[in-house]
Amino acid sequence: MSGLRGFVVTIGTLAAVLVWRASPYGSWIVDDAGITLAYARNAAEGLGWVHFPGVEPVEGFTNAVWAWVLAGFAYLGLLDPVWLPKILGLTCVLVAGMIVRHVGMRTFGASSLAASAVAGALCCHASIVTWAASGLENGLYTSWTAGLLMTAAVVWERPGTKMTVTAGLLGGLAFGIRPDGLWLAAIAPIAIVLGRHDDWRSRLRQSLVCAGTSGGAVLLITSWRVSTFGDFVPNTFRAKVGSPAAALPDLTAALAVGTALAGCLLVRWSWPRLRTWRWSALHALVVYLVLEVLASRIGHCLGGDAGAIVLALSFASAGSRTSDTRRVWPVAVTAGLVLYESLPADWMGLDRFGSPFVTLALPWVLFELGARAHESVGVLRLFTRLAVGAYFIIIVTRSLSATSEFVEQPVVPMATVQRNHERMAGWAHEAGVQDPTVLVADVGGAMWSRQMEVVDLAGLCERTVASLRRQPTLLADWILHQRQPTFIQLHDSWSARSGLFEHADFRRDYLTIEEWPEVRASRMAGHPVVGGLYIRRENAPDAATLSRWRD
Repeated sequence: MSGLRGFVVTIGTLAAVLVWRASPYGSWIVDDAGITLAYARNAAEGLGWVHFPGVEPVEGFTNAVWAWVLAGFAYLGLLDPVWLPKILGLTCVLVAGMIVRHVGMRTFGASSLAASAVAGALCCHASIVTWAASGLENGLYTSWTAGLLMTAAVVWERPGTKMTVTAGLLGGLAFGIRPDGLWLAAIAPIAIVLGRHDDWRSRLRQSLVCAGTSGGAVLLITSWRVSTFGDFVPNTFRAKVGSPAAALPDLTAALAVGTALAGCLLVRWSWPRLRTWRWSALHALVVYLVLEVLASRIGHCLGGDAGAIVLALSFASAGSRTSDTRRVWPVAVTAGLVLYESLPADWMGLDRFGSPFVTLALPWVLFELGARAHESVGVLRLFTRLAVGAYFIIIVTRSLSATSEFVEQPVVPMATVQRNHERMAGWAHEAGVQDPTVLVADVGGAMWSRQMEVVDLAGLCERTVASLRRQPTLLADWILHQRQPTFIQLHDSWSARSGLFEHADFRRDYLTIEEWPEVRASRMAGHPVVGGLYIRRENAPDAATLSRWRD
């Protein structure tokens, strides 16, 4: 099957795979997605880039390009908070699968069937599907990463000015999808320098044009950020990391991984002797040790120890010929791995920050080892084919298992937070409270509901909370004596981080509506972490009404 018919069949098959893989999540949207949705709706309605009408603009999201896209749909009146981001995200993954299929056929000469199977593996991957269906920017990030790979493969062969500028623009805009996307902007300039062309001066000039275009896009995005929010970085960075110095350990570890892998590649490409099978085996062992010692998250993304092994084998066999366009893949994978390792571990699970790395690494190892199986003879060919098939099965089965586990206990659903917020808003209305506010850590559904102003205990949308995140005593004092929210909801570690339970004025100023011990029974500062729902004493209703709320 070839031509238009084969193309349509492939798209239909991949779309069916995505629908099948995403269907267990139903209408689930993760609560964090509600933050971007609320900002997008407010911006489209002319209220500014704010999380609640009338408050100061604070960048409580890190996915500016995704927010712009959603704001465009909101302006057209099409911003459904569940199905629009879900459909957009999964469509982007479908586009990524088709791009990966095309690049695999172009660079490896893979058959249409084999390339489609690799694209199918990407569309099956639990991390890719889950977070694309979550309402977050991951689907867009996945397709953007695949697009960067495709442009890098083109400029590797012939870096014309038009494609060079396009690659640079895509790389710079990746910074707008997520700030860590800046790592991906390095792929195309490196591809140009290492490409097929003999004139090194021309390669260097085109590489600088590409990097300059990326820098221009980054400058424009940063200018928008400063003019809109008055800060060079999202407030989320200050809330989660604090300062650039705090990010240095992760950044240093990531650069160590990238440097080690780049060194392994350059040694192999510069030393023909390493292309014999004995030296290749030694080279694979060295890469495997680098991944095991320096890269802590390979197993999560690529199927445990099997993932580290096949990635090491792929690095050891990558780009046997000097002019081989296949070399663009390990360059891109190295950038993706550095990106992933530079970020702190994410509590949401299923490698939420791993989308670019998975998009690059999973197809590459399947294409690379598949090509080696095709080029081998005898027992080695049989062994390699069996290994590729086994790894394919491992990825699919682990992804199915991971999805089942995640569906049983999904990360904070936006709908749950929205219902809880609306319940408290109803109480405030019943008690006659004017302009009620609520302090809470899960804020997406509450911001989307927009029935009460949210005081963000996580600090994503609150500059003061972000600045006091490691000083619970000062934070509790600010909450109780300056912000004075109508309701306070605490749970899990946020109970201890707020410092409220240790503050002498908390029980004096607030009455308990609900209170419970946390299931995890974790401990911070020597106290059991508990959760509860509280109302400011001066806003509380009569005793009978409060008793009814408690029931």
